[in-house]
This record gives sequence, structure tokens and C-alpha cells, in this order.
Amino acid sequence: MRAGGSVTNAASGSIAGHVGVYLKSGGTVTNAGTITGSGGTAVSFLGTANDLVVAVPGAVFIGKVSGSTSASNALELAVGGSGTLSGLGTNFTGFGTVTVDGGAAWELIGTNTLAAGATLTNSAR
Repeated sequence: MRAGGSVTNAASGSIAGHVGVYLKSGGTVTNAGTITGSGGTAVSFLGTANDLVVAVPGAVFIGKVSGSTSASNALELAVGGSGTLSGLGTNFTGFGTVTVDGGAAWELIGTNTLAAGATLTNSAR
């Protein structure tokens, strides 16, 4: 989407392409299903507008999820059951804020790294 916007992928949904979701001017991607980037990128943001990725437990991202290097980007780990995330800092890059929502249950598995200056807020149990 060249003008930014919002993309919501439901629990039974699937989005696939060379780049699964591409937002040029900021926006929000909410994923409860599967987003696949056959070229190696599931979600890509560009531009200077703020970006938000909301991962709902059960969400699958096949490929990297990249926030814009010129914007304020946030990754939100939402409520809705138990979720797992791996690759923070390698598969999920460019996010200055990572938030675990109140009441959410997420486990970070494998190697996860926050970039210098990034903030992790755990509002969960």
C-alpha cells in the first residue's frame, strides 16, 4: 500500500506474496493468521510515518518483519491466548518499542535482542 493504511489478517487468514505486506507510508498490520513473504520479507514498512505490528497469539510470520529505519515503529504482542515469538532483533527489526499487552501471555524463545535505545514494556501478568 503506497499511501499507508491498515491490514488485518484474521486467525484463519493467509496473506502471501514476494513481500507479504508492504506499507510505504506507515500504518498498522494486525496478524492472527499467516503472512508469508516468499522473497524473505513477511512485512515491510518504508517512509517516515509511524508503524505498528500487532501480533495476536497464533500469528505466523514467514519471513522478516521490518520497521522503517526513518520512523517510530512499535511491535505489540496482543491478548488472546498464549503466544510465542522468536527472532526479536533478527527476524523482527527496526522496532523501537515492544509492548506485551495487559493480560497477554507471550514467551520469547530462542535468541532475542533489543536494539540500543529500544524499550520493552511488559504489561502482562
